[in-house]
Amino acid sequence: VNYKTDRSALLPKPNEIDPHCLLLDGHEFEASIAAITNYGAVPSLLDAGSLREETKELATQVTHLVASSTFAKGLAESENVSDWIKRLAELAPFVAVTAGAQGVYWQSKDGTQGSIKAASVEVVDTTAAGDIFHGACALAIAKWKSFQTSLAWANEVAGVSVTRKGGRASSPALSEVPILDSVHLT
Repeated sequence: VNYKTDRSALLPKPNEIDPHCLLLDGHEFEASIAAITNYGAVPSLLDAGSLREETKELATQVTHLVASSTFAKGLAESENVSDWIKRLAELAPFVAVTAGAQGVYWQSKDGTQGSIKAASVEVVDTTAAGDIFHGACALAIAKWKSFQTSLAWANEVAGVSVTRKGGRASSPALSEVPILDSVHLT
């Protein structure tokens, strides 16, 4: 049983922080809704990993929806990437699907679509690669980078993480990742 006590007292008050991007994962639904409500003008990114009702609801509230292929397949009820993107775009302005070795598929709010190849590295362990990807993407968005640039940089950062074992241990140091402003779009 996953019993969680009331954590509302732990939430920061709106005047206590000045976020530049909200990173949400749907596990703390009430806290996510409170953050979106309190910081509505701030870009928000949802890490949509598993298809749950709370995650689907949050997907309609964020500016950037970055979903796993599992979430996208379940939502679209399809194996077709274009169906995934189409269905996700009904929920949020900026959408992407992370598909492991197949890379990342995305669409911007203006309808521009594209894909980013997975990093060309020797994969040792993918533990935490998704969390590292989403964190890097949110950081780039917080620094006012375009969606495509944010995804490309996050892809490179996650690419470093899969070259070694572990979750937290695989998180690359800043010195190990490409400089955000030097990301080349292909």
